Amino acid sequence: MKGQKLRSIAVLCVLAMMMSLLAACEGSGTKEREKKSESQVTDKPETTPTGEVTPSGDPTPTSEVTPTAEATPTAEPTAEPTATPTAEPTAEPTAAPTGAVTMKEQKCGNGSFSAMIPADATVDIEARGFWAKTDEYYFDAWYIDTVLDGAVYNVADLMTMINGENTMIDLLAAGYYDKRGEYTRKTINGVDAVVGPDADIMVTDDAGTNTQTMYTRFIAYDSTYEYGLIVVSYSLFNVTCDTMTDEARELDKMLMACAESVQQYFSPVNYTLDHYAEKIGSIPVEFLCVSGDIKETERGDKNELVIKPYGTQNVLITLEEVPITATVTDSWSLYDVMKATYGDQAEFSELGDAIEREGYHWWDMRYDKDGERYTDRFYCTEAFEQNTLLLIRWTFPTNADEVAEALFNDMLWSLKLN
Repeated sequence: MKGQKLRSIAVLCVLAMMMSLLAACEGSGTKEREKKSESQVTDKPETTPTGEVTPSGDPTPTSEVTPTAEATPTAEPTAEPTATPTAEPTAEPTAAPTGAVTMKEQKCGNGSFSAMIPADATVDIEARGFWAKTDEYYFDAWYIDTVLDGAVYNVADLMTMINGENTMIDLLAAGYYDKRGEYTRKTINGVDAVVGPDADIMVTDDAGTNTQTMYTRFIAYDSTYEYGLIVVSYSLFNVTCDTMTDEARELDKMLMACAESVQQYFSPVNYTLDHYAEKIGSIPVEFLCVSGDIKETERGDKNELVIKPYGTQNVLITLEEVPITATVTDSWSLYDVMKATYGDQAEFSELGDAIEREGYHWWDMRYDKDGERYTDRFYCTEAFEQNTLLLIRWTFPTNADEVAEALFNDMLWSLKLN
């Protein structure tokens, strides 16, 4: 959940370098794409997530899978290449816009995945991604687990939201994204993927002073060893969909071949996520959590799902359906009813908006029980397809360590209502 932030920093560094280079050569600067990374679950997804699934707290790292056989890419320079890249993805793209281009395999910092890139590109590497650039293009590849402040499980999940107004803007950290064609679902190197069409992307630096519109394309792959995506994208400087030249189109072909060369070797994260699929009343729900965070689950008297976090006492997380009635129609009215019912026995916080993708509203109720101060934290959202409400309650002793916070936040970040 943190990798996109690193991408932003990387892109800004590239932008500064490019502005300096082009100022010397052409008298005008160019802008490289900013890559955002504030995923939903930083510290076990906080209410304000940040771009990679790094659940909060310090989950005990699980052993990483050691690849049994890594492909050893070989560069294939030729003095006068005559073959053009085929439509099929290749592990070692060799197409070049002009002259011979030597390719190399570039891995992300932790070695979990790689892509072939031109050997002459300047490269910056982070644990879960990398970017490469020349004076003609910007190319990057990252592990991403968050889109629109919520978990993205895989390509199938991405496709359910990809046509939303802001999905690609968020995924590619753009000012706007204008595609000229349709997304293509396909299998590349045995992995489910979606390929983006020709598009224009606008990026602006943090100061808001340098903005550039560029031609761009992307491929999002299923992350083979964990939930999330490997997203590869590239942009051509000083070129848009309407101003593509033959030379730019050849560069586009070469970079697309590079994007199609992704290889995955082991999980990009040091934890394992468990997937839960349950039915809460009439509402089908699913969520993710770090393996081992849930000790056990059971059903309550109203068929609510009761979750007991591992390593806690007197801490419960409950998911319950609340039918819509004449007096309870939404989060606001449920809050008012609860406050009127328990206001003499408990203290209520103000009703607040949460930013998670499902549109929760939240409030706290504090009360005394067995000589100890407790807090019930409520998150409520509407299940539109079922025309009912989903209420999530986290109960914990106020003076105790909030040991279940990471689990609770992971659930909110990854919860999907189907």
